[in-house]
Amino acid sequence: MAKLSIQHWGKTPEGMELVESQKIFCIGGALWQGWKQVPIPVSEFQLSDVEMDDITDIDASMDRVWLGRRQRLEGRHSRKSAEYDKRRHELRVERSQIITSIKEARDLDMAPSPDDMDQIERINERMQGLVDLASQERLAKASIRVDPSSAPEVLPGTCEECGATQPADSKADPVKWLRGHKMGSHKKAV
Repeated sequence: MAKLSIQHWGKTPEGMELVESQKIFCIGGALWQGWKQVPIPVSEFQLSDVEMDDITDIDASMDRVWLGRRQRLEGRHSRKSAEYDKRRHELRVERSQIITSIKEARDLDMAPSPDDMDQIERINERMQGLVDLASQERLAKASIRVDPSSAPEVLPGTCEECGATQPADSKADPVKWLRGHKMGSHKKAV
């Protein structure tokens, strides 16, 4: 299908019918829904996976929406995991300081403070809670859905438009090679 903008496609009979039905659809890698006979943008983060499965894909660009969703969710889970690791590190430092003060007290033949022992126990419980949350984040990250109808992923360094692949002797990062290909040599070949 020739690439149409949402403005042009919305004026076609199929476009007007879909806008009128108020079903969510995808064109140009963006989600839209009809409202008062005008297509308005819809954000994918407002939708559940079930709702995402029901979206009408006009120009086969829904894979970009799924990719953006997957990247957003993976980023969120990675940030949460990093935050949990940071908090656990702070708790380990705090616990280490308390243990050091207990050892110093014993070296001076003083009994450890019951409050110190209680504090260590509370720190251990908080650390275990953070470990549990971090493992839940890893499970959630592993279960992120991808576009169920998508073809196998394109290898890094492969142009989706013309099928050109990064030369084997190229030492460039595949993402950088692809960007350069699309900006330069791909345009010349067309």
